[in-house]
Amino acid sequence: MAKDAEVFARETHTQDLLSHGYRTYYFGAILASYGGLKYDKELHFAAAVLHDIGLTDSRAVPLQACCFAVSGGRQVHDFLICKGYPSEKVQIVGDAISAHLNLHLPVRDYGEVAALVAKGAVCDLLASENGA
Repeated sequence: MAKDAEVFARETHTQDLLSHGYRTYYFGAILASYGGLKYDKELHFAAAVLHDIGLTDSRAVPLQACCFAVSGGRQVHDFLICKGYPSEKVQIVGDAISAHLNLHLPVRDYGEVAALVAKGAVCDLLASENGA
């Protein structure tokens, strides 16, 4: 799944957006390590690298028609299902992408992957804002 997600991201994302996806993954992984959180690294990577696909030219729904996070989650869900991945794993990735704009995603309510993608994205955005 990680390889298919990365190929899809490379085909659809600008270099800046792709780099943001990678940093989102790394920041989330650092936070998980620091907190001793157990999670599925492959699902986390797929969700992190594709979490902003709703902002790309390949988006399935026009930006003004739906929240880009929700439409992006659906688009990635459909992509991964077509690739033959198990629906329960694909659902975790799609839900993480759909929820990533929420600033507070408790692990017990949303799962590890969603929490890490949201926190990783925020860390990257804050680091970029401060010129890091």
